[in-house]
Amino acid sequence: MKGTRNSSSDASRFRFAREAALIALVAGLVCHFTALRDALDGLSYDILSITSSPRQPDNFLIVYVDEKSVGELKQPPENFDRKFYAQFIDRASAAGARLIVMDKLLREAGDPESDATLARSLRASGKVLLAADRALSPEPGVITSSVALPLPLFEEAALGWGVTVVRPEMGEGGILRRFPYGTAIVPSLPWQAAKALGAPIAKRLSHPPEG
Repeated sequence: MKGTRNSSSDASRFRFAREAALIALVAGLVCHFTALRDALDGLSYDILSITSSPRQPDNFLIVYVDEKSVGELKQPPENFDRKFYAQFIDRASAAGARLIVMDKLLREAGDPESDATLARSLRASGKVLLAADRALSPEPGVITSSVALPLPLFEEAALGWGVTVVRPEMGEGGILRRFPYGTAIVPSLPWQAAKALGAPIAKRLSHPPEG
């Protein structure tokens, strides 16, 4: 009788494990091939953010051009005079900034004098990373992608560059939950910043991880 009960118990455990594995497989397939996957993926980031202890970093500053600045400086937002970017870089560098990351795309030439002023500030600072972008070139039957770099005038004067593009699904619900690392050839701007500052992950890896 004892041997019979053990055999029955083993069979029950095996059946339970098999059914659980089947349910997990079906759930995984449903999540992978439906919108539920993206919802659960976003939820995993949200739960981590809600349950973790809030951090108040005090070693970086976000500076942006707001409506007040546009009004006081009398500058059109779409064509902001680059001499003001140069002035900010000069002040931040003089104040001891370890790194300055500009997410403004500088692909088009502007006022020659202001462009030259900005290039001088970039070179004098030696601590400025610039933003690059991905340009899609649709052709019959195929879409090719290339990197749209800053103007050579700025690229050569800056510390480096990184891509700022994000995939649409990363902004589910209007919230950007993650940023791609990029690749060894086309690194992202955050990865370049981490590398320039000597972040632990950049020290461990010689190039951005996949994803």
